[in-house]
Amino acid sequence: GLTAGPADGGVVQVTADADASLTGIRTLSVAADKSRPDRINIRVIRTPPPSLAPIRVSTLKAGESQTIDLARYLTPGVSDPTPAVVEAAQLSNLPVQIDSSRSSVTIRAGAQAHGRATFRVVMTDSAGSTNPERRVEGRIQVDILGVPDAPGIPVWDGETRDSRVGLDWRAPHTNGAPIDYYEVQDQRGRTQRCQGTSCDITGLQNQTSYKFRVRAHNPIGFSEWSGWSAETMPDKPIDMTGEIELVDRGDGTLTID
Repeated sequence: GLTAGPADGGVVQVTADADASLTGIRTLSVAADKSRPDRINIRVIRTPPPSLAPIRVSTLKAGESQTIDLARYLTPGVSDPTPAVVEAAQLSNLPVQIDSSRSSVTIRAGAQAHGRATFRVVMTDSAGSTNPERRVEGRIQVDILGVPDAPGIPVWDGETRDSRVGLDWRAPHTNGAPIDYYEVQDQRGRTQRCQGTSCDITGLQNQTSYKFRVRAHNPIGFSEWSGWSAETMPDKPIDMTGEIELVDRGDGTLTID
């Protein structure tokens, strides 16, 4: 029930154990040396359970780790809390690990990880206590930022151009971080940076066959290369401008130049 330590300078420390049946009015008998005992009525109330706010992280990059102190998400029920993580485990199926130390967890993402990882975490506001009423369960959601998926295979736009080729390709999934540019490479290793999914590749030799592939870049890094395009060839387009001149006419015929 209630226990009272010896007075120290006239102050008595009263401690109540975790038995919920103690709630209500309890009476403490107090006496000094050679004095008549007196009684103090003490109201014992139930300690509220702790609560844990939802935890969301959107700054973890693939191949890196991040440590989060969960104490700032915990609302304790006791007046002198000692927060601690009791359990932590992943509920999703991503190449991510979670470890705990005191009130913090460290999440490590694999080099190829991307997407949303969900973790179950159990905390207590009284470290070392086995009382289940001092524990609370919560969730951690982590959006892992990864490199983009590979873009689609480049496709010639069908227009013949002098010393250049127009290409289009399908944009890939960004995996949490926006694409800032693309890099196009021909089969000879020459590269050109492009800002969008339609791009003119310049500086080519006319009547020479080229194949192209493309990869995407975001703040995390480069995607894998796409497959190679079909061969295409730049050339000077045929000049169809100028006047048509009548040279001769006949029965049902015209000769023009």
